Amino acid sequence: MRINVTGRQMEITPAIERHVQQKGERLAAKYDDFVQQMDFTFSQEVASKSFFKGELLVAVRAHPEFVAKAEGHDVYALIDEVIHKAERQLHDHKEKQKLENR
Repeated sequence: MRINVTGRQMEITPAIERHVQQKGERLAAKYDDFVQQMDFTFSQEVASKSFFKGELLVAVRAHPEFVAKAEGHDVYALIDEVIHKAERQLHDHKEKQKLENR
């Protein structure tokens, strides 16, 4: 399972990279049966150097990508928020699959 981190108009520091890897690996371990790849993209507003946007694309088997987006002033809180949103989507997808397989 691959985790890609991209920064647009901002530098991805080693600390941000570590935080993303830790959170992403935890999410991937929980849903290892169908998560194939995660792509994190972060951008910094040009007008306001302290405002960030984050997007997480989660590629899964036999389903279109899940997309989680968030905005805020703290990059680490932003990472946690997109992970939480993606986890909710993956949980719902897994529960739906369980019901369909009955």
